[in-house]
This record gives sequence, C-alpha cells and structure tokens, in this order.
Amino acid sequence: MNLKKADYECWNQAAFVTLNEFIYLAFGCEPLDVGPDKNAYLNLSNNDVKEFYKKTKRLGEELPLESTAETEVKGFLVREPKYEAVFLIKWAKSKNIKVNSSYNPIESEERQKIQLSRNLVGRHTLSRDEFVQMLVLYNPDRNETYFKTMLLEAVHSSKLHPLSEPHNYSTLPEERNFKFQTKPLLQYASEIGWVTPEELHDKNNKILDKQDPKPQEIDIHPNRLKTMLTIILSMAVAKYKYNPEEKRNAATGMNAGSIQADVQTLASNLKRTNLNFNIDEGTVKSLLDEAVDALLK
Repeated sequence: MNLKKADYECWNQAAFVTLNEFIYLAFGCEPLDVGPDKNAYLNLSNNDVKEFYKKTKRLGEELPLESTAETEVKGFLVREPKYEAVFLIKWAKSKNIKVNSSYNPIESEERQKIQLSRNLVGRHTLSRDEFVQMLVLYNPDRNETYFKTMLLEAVHSSKLHPLSEPHNYSTLPEERNFKFQTKPLLQYASEIGWVTPEELHDKNNKILDKQDPKPQEIDIHPNRLKTMLTIILSMAVAKYKYNPEEKRNAATGMNAGSIQADVQTLASNLKRTNLNFNIDEGTVKSLLDEAVDALLK
C-alpha cells in the first residue's frame, strides 16, 4: 500500500483529528482509513511508517476517552474519537515521538477562548484589538470590522472613553488601537448584548476592586498632549543637539550631557534628595521617537 505526502495546507486547518490521522500526519503522510479492525497499517509496504505507527498507537492507549482539562475530545462514543491536534502534538513530544515540522495545526476555538481569557484576566486596561479578538471568538455571527466600527462609534458618542496616549496624529481614528479601562469596556459589552466570558467579569471585578479605582493613566486632551510633545522635542533639539535624522544621538545616551544624565541630577539640583527622578536611556529615546512620529511624520 503506497502512501502520499501529507497535504499540510489542508490538514493544518483541522483543529481536531483522530489518533489514526495524527500518526500518519506526524510522520509526514496523508492519512489512510484505520480499517475495520483498526490495523490497516499492517498492510503498509513502508516498514518505517509501520513501526512508527505501531509505537505511537501503543502509547496512544493512554489518551483520555472523554474531555479533560488538557483537551476536548469529540465523539468519544464512536469508533474513532477526535482529539485537539495541538494537544496530540504536545503529548507526542512528551513521549519523544518526532512530529513532522510542517504539521502546525490551528488551535480549537475552545482552546483559543481559554488562552485568551487567561491572558486578559486581571488586566486594568485592554487595547481595542485585544478586546475585538475576544469578541469575535465569543460572537461568531459578527466579524472584526463590525466590532471595530461599533467601538469607534461608542467613542464618538462618549459611551466609551479611551485612555490618552501619545500617538501619530496622521493615523486615522478607525486605525488607532485605542486602550480602554477594562471594567467600563466589559459593562458596555454587556449593555449592548455581546457575549464575553464570565470568568473575565468575575475575576476582573475581584482584582480591580482591590486596586485604586482611579485610573492610573492621566487623561490628557490631544491638543495639550501635542503641545507637551512639541516642548519636549524643542528642548531636546535646542539644548541637547538632538537630531531625529541621526540613528545615534548623544542626547539619548547615558554619558554626561545626555538627557538621562541631567535627569539623574535633577533631585540634587532642586535640593530634593528624597525624590528619585531616574529614567533609563530607552525611555528617553522612546519619548523622543513618539514626539518625532507625532509632529514630523
């Protein structure tokens, strides 16, 4: 019985596979039917595949028959239950079973939901793109464009208030990845009828209630923010000879005469030695880059 090379372009889009399918795909071959007695692999002419199949099938007897915290199992009452492909890859590697490097299946929707929820729980703020990614998973009847449009309309109507951050003023509002406080964002989603994970509400409420209810970010009007960036860039150019066209600037370094060096002496110059104004060179460069992006590009 001859084998064909696995069509990974197709199989990588399958979140669930049977153990039989997985064994062939892990080796690099297009899966064959398991056979009425589950031993069709014995008819293979390729001894390497046959031995690989036999070894993996034997180890596969320990796989769960029903869904667990580790993996969702579909059709556990039928002859060939289906497992999450990414779970099987992780399991195989733990058993020192080599898996073809071209086999990179997508995660199941449930696994994506769990992972995304874990990443977002307890966060004081969420970006628009993070929130939209979650909404698309939990509301499959709506797409990314719909949610982005709705959130932008909520901002324009003052139902949602994004946090002020330095940004490129040439970027269109619909392209900006706004940041929002988590609690009002979840409340807005509930009011409009969007489905969001319960654990995100419960755990965020418990964690955020222990935090300072006041926003950590300072709400700055865009015009005022632009003025501040203008002042920062003007001082950097006039006093520190900062040149945005140069890749290396003494102004953004750590040596004497740099902005960082002067910040370190600020407390003593003000005779306020109980204060600490230390910043790193990366922060200086980052702020100046933001000023350049906002004002000169």
